Amino acid sequence: MNRSLIDRFCQSPQRRLIVAIVTTIVSLATLLPLADDYLDNHESRRTLAEELDQARQTAKSLPGLEVTVSKLKARLEELESRAISGESVGLYRSQLVGFVREAGCEVRRIDVAPPVKRVWLKEDNALLKLPASGSADQRTPFQLERQKVALEVDGTLEQVTKLMERIKNEESLAYAHRLQLQSSPVDAESVTLELELWLFALIRQNT
Repeated sequence: MNRSLIDRFCQSPQRRLIVAIVTTIVSLATLLPLADDYLDNHESRRTLAEELDQARQTAKSLPGLEVTVSKLKARLEELESRAISGESVGLYRSQLVGFVREAGCEVRRIDVAPPVKRVWLKEDNALLKLPASGSADQRTPFQLERQKVALEVDGTLEQVTKLMERIKNEESLAYAHRLQLQSSPVDAESVTLELELWLFALIRQNT
């Protein structure tokens, strides 16, 4: 029976068409899964190529980022060295007394008030006693610490001027909030300087 079927197929005028159809079906059945694999591999290759390109771009920018980080770190260290916190105010007080003596003045009074702290906001102003109103997303993980130092000294006008220059050149985060100069009641050639300094530091809050 099988032999008769083969003979009839060989003698059929449509055998070429039948062969073509069968070949096409077999080819499609074989190639369709391969096409899916190819498309999947092509998409994976495209994704990997994009990731590789991003990695190369990141690698190219690393030297520039490292330079930026180094500059910001140096700037931060500079600001931290200039800050005067409650822990370092004793040292600053000693330095201030040293500046007075170097200028030839005489200390009449020097008082350091307890530190006052408040939340530090984005784009804040350290000279404000109270923080500007703002939403929660404007808060930073820092507190502004401010201390008041009241200094009163006697000396000649030249000596007092020298003292002020020395305090200014020290470049700590100190702000002259109030300054009053008047003639000394004891010596006509001397003056009395009353100076109120605000000392600042940013303290990271414990979370």
